[in-house]
Amino acid sequence: VYASDLITVTWNAADVDGDDLRFNVQYSTDNGTSWDMVAMNILESQVLIDRENFRGSNQ
Repeated sequence: VYASDLITVTWNAADVDGDDLRFNVQYSTDNGTSWDMVAMNILESQVLIDRENFRGSNQ
């Protein structure tokens, strides 16, 4: 895997009473009709994802 093959996905989130949050990152190639999981159980607010995990799309 080359550095140029990695995509950094970031987000912001908070829980009002301070509970730990876990995140899943999903990708849709059909405007949200179906979703592919590309990362699960993420504890941080960012993840590096290999471009190989993304199917092609015209969207």
